[in-house]
Amino acid sequence: MTYPKPHFKKLEALLKNDKLPPDDKDQVDHAVEKYHEWIADT
Repeated sequence: MTYPKPHFKKLEALLKNDKLPPDDKDQVDHAVEKYHEWIADT
C-alpha cells in the first residue's frame, strides 16, 4: 500500500525554492535524510 507523503513534498518544494538561503540548505538536506529514516522505520 502506498501512503501519501505530504511532508516529503514540502521538503522537496523547499529544496527547489530559489529563495531558500544557502545556509539553510544543509538543514533541509538533513531533514530529508531523517525523513527517509522515519519512512524506513514504518
